[in-house]
Amino acid sequence: MLKSSLAMLLMMGSLISLSTTGIAEEQVIENQTISLEQIVEPSEEVIANIDKELIDQNDSVAVVTETDSKNALVNEAEDNSMVVKEYDTEPGRDLSECVEVKETLMKQDENGKWVPVKPGDTIGLYEKTKMEYDLNFSNCGEIKKGDKLTLKFPKELEHSKAEATFPIYDENGNQIGTAVIKPGSNEVEITFTEDVFGNDIKGELSFETRWDTENIEVGKEYPIIENGTGNITVGPPVIGEGQLLNKTGKEIEGNKLDWSVKINQQGLVIEDAVYTDTLGPNQKLASEIYAKYGYYDTNNEFVAVKDVDSSQIVLTEDGFIINLGNLPYVKDGIEAFVVEISYHTEMTDGGESGIYYNSGKLTGKNIETEEVEVHNDVIEGEGSIGGNVGTGILEILKHDSADKQKLLAGAEFDIINNAGKVVAHIVTQENGKGSVKNIPYGDYTVVETKAPDGYELDATPHKVTVAKDDKGLVTISIPNKKTDPTVPTDPTDPTDPTDPTEPTEPTEPTEPTEPTEPIQPTLPQTGEKAAVWLTAIGVLLVVSVAVIKFKKVN
Repeated sequence: MLKSSLAMLLMMGSLISLSTTGIAEEQVIENQTISLEQIVEPSEEVIANIDKELIDQNDSVAVVTETDSKNALVNEAEDNSMVVKEYDTEPGRDLSECVEVKETLMKQDENGKWVPVKPGDTIGLYEKTKMEYDLNFSNCGEIKKGDKLTLKFPKELEHSKAEATFPIYDENGNQIGTAVIKPGSNEVEITFTEDVFGNDIKGELSFETRWDTENIEVGKEYPIIENGTGNITVGPPVIGEGQLLNKTGKEIEGNKLDWSVKINQQGLVIEDAVYTDTLGPNQKLASEIYAKYGYYDTNNEFVAVKDVDSSQIVLTEDGFIINLGNLPYVKDGIEAFVVEISYHTEMTDGGESGIYYNSGKLTGKNIETEEVEVHNDVIEGEGSIGGNVGTGILEILKHDSADKQKLLAGAEFDIINNAGKVVAHIVTQENGKGSVKNIPYGDYTVVETKAPDGYELDATPHKVTVAKDDKGLVTISIPNKKTDPTVPTDPTDPTDPTDPTEPTEPTEPTEPTEPTEPIQPTLPQTGEKAAVWLTAIGVLLVVSVAVIKFKKVN
């Protein structure tokens, strides 16, 4: 252990001084080894405001432990050596005491434009709203890394059933903080991850909200405007007038999406109604499928008459089919024209896509087929300090150039900002769509880097702008042309066979040569005569012996 009376440690040949008032930053060299053999009396020492962490060589963060917001407890490493590493125990300031906040609740008008909610307004049960904050940090001085700001919003509203996180940018588009809204909380906490300099720092923050249906009643007034000085009323749910098929989706807690389907809001008689639901990419079913026959009362609230029997629901590889039979369903004289369906899916990519599509199809013997494709609500959240920079979602739709209904998977794109930097990469899924979320508002170039199989690469740079006016979502459609098939080469004509060679005439036999006259023998010379006689005498002797032997035998 370290002891407060100990003042010297040997660090790679350099002397380092420790004291109870902290470690001077210029005296500490990061990633240098300290030998505990130099410690004479190992004991415990508390160092105030320490901004470095001592860890062992195995990178175990067990040497320094925080004891309170301003002190750290330094312990001996197990392997008798330590490494100096950055460690910050100095807490950030709470900026709530110095910042000036103006908050406004917004709603969408008939044109989809956000306008302030006024006292006496009625907001439908499922209608979107948005909290906007204007922030003035003039009385806070410079904002430091680690500083925090907590903002409240009315408890009758909620942002999402799941934890929501979105970035805070400066006026140049650099991320300088993060905002977090936890489920069940009516607070948003901003933590600054970078220093923000200036004498007149201002900013804005906004995020979408809706009624917390578990804590409010339809028809009741709630004082949620301007810190409780104005009342608004919760209206009944707005039904899609004249729709045979309506579907919506929203993100909920646990990395899941909640999907809701409403069938036959027109109240038509439908024979052999069948509903088919198809899940989009990066999703899988994560709950039972709940389906009910019912009707809407005079307040436009759904009244259930009977559950759809589970035997009528058939699971498929990518969704489910419900055989609804004839509509209306009749029970005890009550006609249930409407069917409501709900279920949950899990985001298998952990929420990276940002947008998740599902489609639905309604068929019947006496109606035209009705089809819809929808995505989950894009719940906006944005903030900027020192400028007006928010974030949105950029989506690419890839299809065949000759057939827009033929959607293509496997196309890849780089998203490039004005500085020429690749800030995102998108790959299209089975539905031909790919997206990137939390992309700062601004101008970008979309460049295709890989074409779908069987298609030519589109090398054209596509310019796109992500802007607040697009409600946080911009979609660009990019076609691809099929690769021309290779034309086979015509085979060459075979070579004609050569004519056979005519046989040659046989050669006439030649006349036989006349025999030559035999050469007359020449008489032997003197020496030759003796040799001839000797040879003759030898032959006679042999013949004589042979004759004698032959006689004896006989």
